[in-house]
Amino acid sequence: MEANSIASITMPDNQSSTASSHRRAPRRRASLRRTVFRFIGAVILGIAVVLAHIWLSALRGPASAEPAPRLALTSVTQSTPPPRSAQSAITALTGPDHRDTLAVLPSHFAAVMGYTPLMVNGYPINPHGDCSSPIPLPEHFEIFCKSHDFGYDLLRYANRTGESLSAGSREAIDATLIERMRESCTDVSCVAAAELSRAGLAANTWRQQGGNPTANESHLMITATTITRIASGFIGLPGSLR
Repeated sequence: MEANSIASITMPDNQSSTASSHRRAPRRRASLRRTVFRFIGAVILGIAVVLAHIWLSALRGPASAEPAPRLALTSVTQSTPPPRSAQSAITALTGPDHRDTLAVLPSHFAAVMGYTPLMVNGYPINPHGDCSSPIPLPEHFEIFCKSHDFGYDLLRYANRTGESLSAGSREAIDATLIERMRESCTDVSCVAAAELSRAGLAANTWRQQGGNPTANESHLMITATTITRIASGFIGLPGSLR
């Protein structure tokens, strides 16, 4: 009687465990199927990616050789220094890059002309120059006059060394002086002084026919060359006005 009772109690537990095992089996099979399908899908996707890459490569064709870089050639061209000559120095002096004038100054300039030009406040100057004017000029014109004197010494250097200069080099140096004078003016008297300087420079350059500047001329020489220049304009001598 007691054995039957025990059997009757244990029988339901065995049946419940078996039933639970039967319920979990389909779940495991479903999970396994999902894992297999995911693996197969990943393999198929990988194969598709490889095939697409091969197909695109075939469409683009073989890779062409890239053009040789031009950076090296460009840098060599830009690093070539400008020639050192009187003409290069005059071009720099009369242009916006006047601070670069001494960089292109002929190496023998000091030996030929007897002094070394200086850079003062951004202007290359003859330290021994001045404003040789018969009328008083504003004091701040002095640095412009010294730079103009240096420009005239570049003309003299070219004349002594046989270097050919572009036509109008002397006129360009004169025009640069007057432009700097005008730009520095803040009153009418200063502008008037600049205009008188322009007239004097123009007359002197015309008298010397725009050529090599002659320094330290006597009053007699100035008078004689002026009369000769005027006369040449009337009788057609060489160097006459046209």
